[in-house]
Amino acid sequence: MLVEMSHIDLTVFTGFFSLQVVFGGFVSQVEINNLSKMGLLLVDVALSLVCALLLSYNYGRRKEVGETLKKCNLALGFDVPGVYLKDEVINAQNTSRFWFWMYLVGIIISMVGITIIIFSS
Repeated sequence: MLVEMSHIDLTVFTGFFSLQVVFGGFVSQVEINNLSKMGLLLVDVALSLVCALLLSYNYGRRKEVGETLKKCNLALGFDVPGVYLKDEVINAQNTSRFWFWMYLVGIIISMVGITIIIFSS
């Protein structure tokens, strides 16, 4: 399940970033008045917020799934040395590698880039 959730995160982010690149290219080539610039900026902010919220909710769900798996492993004795293997645990020690914060940085940087493109054209 965690692998599928990672795939969903990557799909959401790459789709968002692709839209940002196309949007930035369009805005840089077209003459726009100030009111239209504000409207385009609002559309970009809305798109960025939706993407950030989707990734945030997925991040929370990923933590829930990780905690559930840890509890299942503990209940089955996978973390207790000597239960299944002599003086060893079945589960390897691991750390969580959540990508949400890196995606959020990408979203913020792309919003700043689009804002600069909108107001420099």
